[in-house]
Amino acid sequence: MRSLKFFIVLFFLFQGRMTLAQELDFENYSVDEGLARSGVYDIIQDNTGLLVIGTEGGGVCFFDGVKFRTFNKQHGLIDNNVRRVFQDSEGGYWFGTPKGLTYLGKDGVHNFTSEDGLEDNFVRYIEEDNKKNIWISTNNGVSLINLNEFKLEKKSKFNFSLPHRRVRSLLFDGQNMWFGTDAGLGKLDSKNNLTIYTSINGLTHNRVLCMYQGLNGELLVGTNSGLTIMKEGQVIETYTVAEGLTNDRIMAVSVTENGNVYLGTSDGFSILNRKTGLVATLTEKNGLSDDRIRNLLIDDHQNVWIGTYFGGIMKYTPGDFFSITKANGIQADAILDLFEDENGNIFVGTIDGVSQLKLKNNLIQEIVQFGEEEGLIFPEVNHVVKDHQGYYWYSTSSGISVFKGGKQIRNIDMDDEIVDSDVSMIKEVNPNEMWVGTVNGLTILKVKNRDPLEFDVHNYTTSDGLSGRMITFIEKDKNSNVLIAYKEGAIDVFSEDRIVKPAQSELLSEVNTGFMDADKNIWVGTEGEGMFKVHYNPEKVEIQMERISHDDGIISNYVYSITESQNGNLWIGTEKGVSKIVFNSQKQIEYVRNYGAKDGFKGMECNVNSILCDSKGNIWFGTVRGIHYLTKENENGVKKEATVRIIKIESNGYNFDWFKSALENADFNPPSAIEIPYSKNYIEITFKALFLSSPEKVQYSWKFKNAEDWSEFSSKDYIHFTNLDPGVYTVQIRSRTPENVILSEPVEFTFTIVEPFYMNMWFRIFMVIVLLGIGYLIYLWRVRNLKKQKLALEKIVEERTEEISAQNEQLFLKNTEITDSINYAKRIQDTIIPAESKLKSLLGMDSFVLFKPKDIVSGDFYWIREVDENTTIFCVADCTGHGVPGAMVSLVGVNALNKAVGEFGILKPSEILDKVNLLLNEAFSSEGKSVADGMDIALCKLTKKGDKVMLEFSGGNNPLWVFNPGRKLIPEGADAIHNEEDEMIGFSVKPNKFGLGKDFANEKFTNHVMELVNGDEVIIFTDGYADQFGGRSVADKPMGKKFKYSRLKQLIFNVYNENAEFQKETLDVTIEEWRGELEQIDDICLMGVKI
Repeated sequence: MRSLKFFIVLFFLFQGRMTLAQELDFENYSVDEGLARSGVYDIIQDNTGLLVIGTEGGGVCFFDGVKFRTFNKQHGLIDNNVRRVFQDSEGGYWFGTPKGLTYLGKDGVHNFTSEDGLEDNFVRYIEEDNKKNIWISTNNGVSLINLNEFKLEKKSKFNFSLPHRRVRSLLFDGQNMWFGTDAGLGKLDSKNNLTIYTSINGLTHNRVLCMYQGLNGELLVGTNSGLTIMKEGQVIETYTVAEGLTNDRIMAVSVTENGNVYLGTSDGFSILNRKTGLVATLTEKNGLSDDRIRNLLIDDHQNVWIGTYFGGIMKYTPGDFFSITKANGIQADAILDLFEDENGNIFVGTIDGVSQLKLKNNLIQEIVQFGEEEGLIFPEVNHVVKDHQGYYWYSTSSGISVFKGGKQIRNIDMDDEIVDSDVSMIKEVNPNEMWVGTVNGLTILKVKNRDPLEFDVHNYTTSDGLSGRMITFIEKDKNSNVLIAYKEGAIDVFSEDRIVKPAQSELLSEVNTGFMDADKNIWVGTEGEGMFKVHYNPEKVEIQMERISHDDGIISNYVYSITESQNGNLWIGTEKGVSKIVFNSQKQIEYVRNYGAKDGFKGMECNVNSILCDSKGNIWFGTVRGIHYLTKENENGVKKEATVRIIKIESNGYNFDWFKSALENADFNPPSAIEIPYSKNYIEITFKALFLSSPEKVQYSWKFKNAEDWSEFSSKDYIHFTNLDPGVYTVQIRSRTPENVILSEPVEFTFTIVEPFYMNMWFRIFMVIVLLGIGYLIYLWRVRNLKKQKLALEKIVEERTEEISAQNEQLFLKNTEITDSINYAKRIQDTIIPAESKLKSLLGMDSFVLFKPKDIVSGDFYWIREVDENTTIFCVADCTGHGVPGAMVSLVGVNALNKAVGEFGILKPSEILDKVNLLLNEAFSSEGKSVADGMDIALCKLTKKGDKVMLEFSGGNNPLWVFNPGRKLIPEGADAIHNEEDEMIGFSVKPNKFGLGKDFANEKFTNHVMELVNGDEVIIFTDGYADQFGGRSVADKPMGKKFKYSRLKQLIFNVYNENAEFQKETLDVTIEEWRGELEQIDDICLMGVKI
């Protein structure tokens, strides 16, 4: 085997948030983002979470994570070159410049210069002690200002006792004030005893540039030649370029919560882990905007803010994830599997062999590589397993390699009669029983001898009952059943050597991976459907599944790997990054935290089954870009609240800008109360969390104070209100971080919707009095008028009563005459419309006609004429209008039909209609005048020729229906009629799309000829039946819908097998029930003839 020995810094094993020297993601803030100048001298975080930035030439910038706001000479700042920014214990801001000192506080802006007693105008540093003294270091000594008296204390001068007049830095450690000068370090204790430390005492250089109070009472001193760490007045450690620093000139120093030291130098950024003494460096090659660093700040959430000479501010969020790639010594970047042995060594299966990472004292001591040269059957290793006898089994797409003690024992492929050489995974289900999943089924190798390695082969494919081909997961459950999942989505169970195919509550498309957690729950990851918890019930022979998907918060539904951390969290790998699923005590999802490229997970695309939680609790992910891992200490993330800050308040286009007032009193909080006129009743509140790590992942919820329910958390960072009633409203807003930390004390904002004058109580009372007075006056006026009107009306009523009585008598006489005339007209119409008995004598007893005039007389009529003993012509017609006008037209129509057939001897239906059309137009034309009367008609000629019955049809707007469910064929040109079950029950013949009348005098009608068969029932009709409104709803209320032709067809089909009288009665009863209490809208005429 090939061995590569070296000491790679696995910074996650530092127990700290550090990274390898690789290209990192920095967020840069400069002029384009709103920073006043790109040169930055100093950065602090104030007591509200704002960043306060001193710039070179641009004044002071206040940054809330979204917007920069500038305080400069226009606002009273003494100079725009701000070298030092400080906030005192009372919330006031102090700014040190080369031209003096500026204070911004509750009392406004105050400037101090040498004329006010300042030792020198060039202010280097500002610090506060425990007696509310503000210490100001300058190029010529130190001055004091007491906050209580707010004046310079001229009596307290240390110019002559300090080793040098130029004091570059100050630090108060709770008891002592430290001075960093150009000639050493001074310590002033509570008894005003001054102690000097120089290179003689172990300082790396006498010029002290910066200081920082570390953990456990340590003092970190940055000098011109490295870092000195002191404790209790003694130098305990020093670091220089020799130990790996980028440069000896230490411009800034900070310490993280876990003790890592961050150093800003003139040549980049160094990260020191004191537990190992190792140093990582970051420079412009790693993404820094400028190697020349002036200041460092570690904020409340452990983000590192780097102030540079001309590169603006860089934000560096130390990643939770760290990586090992081919550049660090492993075989390849595409990682297919990860495995840990009992010694804590990590085996990495790649596309180009296996890398064994040998660890000692949390460092990689050696990487052992082996591939085809060392005996692997194929370099692409997708699974590594160690059996109970210490044999390592490596699966590939060309077979299996078995190793022991670093030496190859045997290769296994198709020559050994396994089901397929393309192996997807291996599992030692029982001692000496290796279950091999392949792309074409399952092989069980039962080892019977170890030296040499021999085994019995048992193969299973779909022919043997498997539900799929490519196996992606094998696991024995708590009941000793072996579950096998397939790429195709199915899951089988091996129970006592039987293949069981349980029913699945969810049908999966593709299964990519599987995992058994500490509680023996089995989870499977799918291709596009998320992940499922799988429970096999042997009694019911079914698999119940509980789904977790993107809807529940995971980063993607394409799940390729699953593991469980020692903290009990589930981790899943997807093509978009990884997700951490945190459960509560009831095993319900408490929250989900996603990690993508912006969160430090550079691997992004995770590979199938390539995941590991090692014995130390570190989590390893195999990706297409190497190994990415997370320490147990970093798993829970930053458990700190995200303070919410209101950044914008807008009402009807007006923006409330409180920054101007903030420059007067150093209060950057929004106004305590805002009044909004009722006429402009709209307010929008925008807010942001001061969570500088990943503000875009913070979610918000709000409610009105004293209300019970909060809104759902969402990423929406504004709320707006419209049409609120007048009154005082207090809105509470809270935040939730990606690690599910909810802000315990919500931010509050109060606003008032001012009540308009017309809603005031006094105005309402006044208006009520006015309205009552007006109402009373109107009442008196109305009473007076009503009395006058009553007398006048009584007189008019008497006169009108006499007139109405006379008119009623005349109307009664007229009505009687008209009714008598209409009844006489009905008798005339009855004489020309044949009786139904004649219809039955000519067409047979299985014929009927349903004739229901709307009024006394009808505009619809039916007509029948026997030509000879074998030929009968009949029709139904709908004349223009109904009642008397329609009846008049029907008389003309009947006369025209009798003339056409009897006088002119026309027997062809289409020619009959042509002739009737001509006669009608002659009848309705006189001296060049005509009327628009006409009629729609369906006319048939029935002829018996031996055993055949022929039917000829011609129609104007009215079709022909023929019902016979037994018919197999329909005449050419006819359309099939189907019932509700879509079965053919007859056919229809379309009429011409015009009727008889003036507008169609020159049209010619079409003749249709067809042979009828036994059982055919001929139906012709007018539109009155189908157009009738009626019907009732489920609630028994009138619907007012038309009966329609589709319902009429189904009704006729329903009574097809009944006799003519039953059919007629059913049609009559049905339409009456449908009509209900509604009026009949038209005449109804429907004729049926069964052959």
